[in-house]
Amino acid sequence: YAFRYGTLKDVAADLYTENTNRFRKALAVVYEENLRAAEPSPPDEWNDVHGDRELLLQLELAGEWDEILRILEDPDLFEKIYPTRYGCYFVHGTLYPVFEKKLGFSLDRSNNAEREIIFRLAAFFQDKGFEQFQTIQRRYRYPYAEYCDELRKQEDSTAFFEFRNLFYLFIAYLDVSVKLMLSVCRIATENESDQAEIKEACKKYRDRDRNNIFGALWAMTVDGADFTGLSHQIEDLAEEPNRGYHEILQYIESA
Repeated sequence: YAFRYGTLKDVAADLYTENTNRFRKALAVVYEENLRAAEPSPPDEWNDVHGDRELLLQLELAGEWDEILRILEDPDLFEKIYPTRYGCYFVHGTLYPVFEKKLGFSLDRSNNAEREIIFRLAAFFQDKGFEQFQTIQRRYRYPYAEYCDELRKQEDSTAFFEFRNLFYLFIAYLDVSVKLMLSVCRIATENESDQAEIKEACKKYRDRDRNNIFGALWAMTVDGADFTGLSHQIEDLAEEPNRGYHEILQYIESA
């Protein structure tokens, strides 16, 4: 049955279902099959697949975090989840556009197992940011701003959006990654063993900054538009994860 209003649906589910997890898992199976059957779309077109916005959300609400990691780590599925070709934020199991300014999780971070999930997700998105910047360096010649101007003059929207999305995704993935780590640091308990574990995870996170990708992020906060040839908005987008990364470094050095 379908309900017009979300609140009515929620009340009905509370009244008449004892455990919605099995339904959420069933939906996730359908949504995953939809994604697998979908054809890839160009970077300037929306790949309209039923469930691409809800697959990760349903898995999170069902508490299936290992399944979330499995989906994210499957290249074929990850590339088809909306809107990975436009930029993403991982918010309550859903990938949102880069300009969304929020990130939250429903899990209880006092649980060590769940904290480990956060560290794994943070490492995953850190690696994604590294991959994006590698692709930029491999595909486009420096200075990037001049290359961007050439793409605009060619009026090739697909090529331009592909160029733009790589930079936006680079920032977005690092932002997601940093916020995941901060979600643990900021509510760390006073328990010394917890503090030691979290600091050790943060040090590993810092040491995984291959090729100084956070240095490239910092550069975009200074002259992102001149560096990329894109909108000045890119400097504002880069500022938040850059600031968050330095907060993690400060946490490592704190008493």
